Amino acid sequence: MIYTFTNAEIYLPTGLQRTNITIENNKIIQIGTEVMGIEIKLAPSCIIVPSFIDLHAHFREPGQTAKEDLTTGALSGLYGGY
Repeated sequence: MIYTFTNAEIYLPTGLQRTNITIENNKIIQIGTEVMGIEIKLAPSCIIVPSFIDLHAHFREPGQTAKEDLTTGALSGLYGGY
């Protein structure tokens, strides 16, 4: 399936730009004004950026595993989207 997200504020190397982004099979195939496939209208406040990385994590091993351990910390990141 092809989806075009319209009215997106997209972070590009040149800065933020309001345009459309088209995705097919989980890959960006086009950034521009053309609408292909199913159109998904985004709210004006929606910003599309590259993925984020959580640089601040505490696994509390060794010694404080009652608070967090490798398993619970990794699952937290997985379900939280990081």
